[in-house]
Amino acid sequence: MWWILIGMKSSETMLCRWPFLDRAWTRKRLAQALLLVGAGEYAQDAAKAVVRRSLCEGDGKLDCACRSCQALDSEHPDLIVLSPSPKTIRLEPVQRAMSRVGIAPLWSPLVVVWVNPVTAMTLEAENSLLKSLEEPPGYVQYVLSVERVEGVLPTVRSRCQAVSVDDPHQPAKAFEKKWLREPDRDLANDLVAAGENVRQAFVKHPDPRLFTLFSVLWQAREGIDRNHNLDLIREQVEIAWENAFGQSR
Repeated sequence: MWWILIGMKSSETMLCRWPFLDRAWTRKRLAQALLLVGAGEYAQDAAKAVVRRSLCEGDGKLDCACRSCQALDSEHPDLIVLSPSPKTIRLEPVQRAMSRVGIAPLWSPLVVVWVNPVTAMTLEAENSLLKSLEEPPGYVQYVLSVERVEGVLPTVRSRCQAVSVDDPHQPAKAFEKKWLREPDRDLANDLVAAGENVRQAFVKHPDPRLFTLFSVLWQAREGIDRNHNLDLIREQVEIAWENAFGQSR
């Protein structure tokens, strides 16, 4: 199988290794278009877990043996995987996938489109995907995995909830709240660094205020791509940061 389930507990969820994703799923706040960013196996493993959880017809536990969880080793009628052939993801398979997206799921609660990695897509393929991301049917879950977010079209990034799933023990990028008041800094990069810090803090202490802060950071990053007022974005993020961490941090 995709997942090795040795030493698991029956109470563990499929997303238990990623507390932020697990809470987002439980609270129904996982975006329809998810961009998972991480090196090597980190993005791969997280993407597989989200795919399996989205397709599961059971209770979402690691030991689930429902029809959908068992079918993932072969072919699942509600899973579309777009991967390089041999080195790129071209327009034709994306167009076929988008046609399938128009059909409701046959087994599972959702139809899942996994693009791995999204940076392998040609420009034409990425633009075709973008059209579907703009107004996705309610029964579709997009999972895009990538090592570095910089290679993804800004228009695609702006329609996805980006989550870093790198090694949780790897130090996050530097971020200081005071940078939000410095107009000469790259606000987009600072928000990414802030998101990494919040994710790591949430792993250690799953405080709901951190979850809310991450949502604000995601919306702020999306606002930059849509040319929203930068001063207002800075103010909203600073308020949310202080609500989560207090004035001192």
